[in-house]
Amino acid sequence: MGRHLVLSAVLNIGWGLAVLVALPPVLSTPLQGAVLVFPDLGYLLLASGAVALGWGVIRTVLALLALRNPPATTGIPITAAAPAEA
Repeated sequence: MGRHLVLSAVLNIGWGLAVLVALPPVLSTPLQGAVLVFPDLGYLLLASGAVALGWGVIRTVLALLALRNPPATTGIPITAAAPAEA
């Protein structure tokens, strides 16, 4: 389970950082300039990067909290009733 969590976090956060940090120097313009020149592409990159960063962080934190706290047990044994014969 840990590998899935780490791989997902790296891919999501990596994509967000790639779009928001590494891509503007490649385009030779900040994302605001890309939004002005190519509105469809600029807004798509901005939204994609923001969602990827947010989802990567939130999903990782929630998964770690779920893995850290095991489900509570009630201590009441559950028994199945035998089916009634007809």
